[in-house]
Amino acid sequence: MPVSNAALRHDADAMALDEIEVTGEPERLYSNFICGITALPVRLGAA
Repeated sequence: MPVSNAALRHDADAMALDEIEVTGEPERLYSNFICGITALPVRLGAA
């Protein structure tokens, strides 16, 4: 699948969601080089 089609499909899927709720604590990545979130539990609600 071309990248442009994948991007459009992602946008369409994102528009179909009307609710995103965080359901748990984020799992953080601790490193001297980079830091960020490795996992974030969520609940998705359809439109």
